[in-house]
Amino acid sequence: MILATAIFTFASFALGVILVRRTVSANAPSALPHREPPGLSVPTTPGLVHPENLKDLLLSPAELGDILHTSGMTVYQSNNGLFMDTADPPDCAGIWAPGMKQVYGGTRFIDALVEEIHGPGDVYPKLTLQSLVAFPTAKDAEAFFEDIAPKWDHCARTEVLVNRHEGGTIAVGDPKVLDSVLTVSWVKTGGTGWGCQRALMPRSNVVIDMRVCDFGGSDQAPELVNKVAARIPTQ
Repeated sequence: MILATAIFTFASFALGVILVRRTVSANAPSALPHREPPGLSVPTTPGLVHPENLKDLLLSPAELGDILHTSGMTVYQSNNGLFMDTADPPDCAGIWAPGMKQVYGGTRFIDALVEEIHGPGDVYPKLTLQSLVAFPTAKDAEAFFEDIAPKWDHCARTEVLVNRHEGGTIAVGDPKVLDSVLTVSWVKTGGTGWGCQRALMPRSNVVIDMRVCDFGGSDQAPELVNKVAARIPTQ
């Protein structure tokens, strides 16, 4: 079962996620800070994406609105860092949401950017989470993908508790890989009609990680992933 903890600076609605944000001083430059763990460094090879350029790859609210056929899409939060939700078993954490620290924390990632966007109104139609996670090399990003795909398979057709405060449970569908994009859908149990689709893909040294939610679910997450992937050249 997934047990979402309450370590947060921002909390989203409609079965959203908990976010931790890196702290930047008031005198820091506008460029996004990056993470350089021991032995890892920011990529300098031509063609690889530098962490400071992740923000240029995110889909704008207008672009999301065009793809999702929803006007008035609005950014709720956009931050450099990873979502702090946790899961038990940990291998199912990535099915719940993109850009989670529990999923990426033990990998060779060097930086991440996460953003939440939703449509107008109180029910947040087309609630979208987009996450871009940079690795030192394309090989590292591909290795992450190869590691997470079988983990998602093991979580197929299970029910997972995703937030102990709200008591939400999701029913996970069958993951699949199509055209290099890993996808899986889930629905909130209890007859609410709320459902989400997850999609994840490595492109160069970046893992593109998306979630689209709505009443009745969605099948548009892969389209968002491919839209971002088209902006990233491959070597």
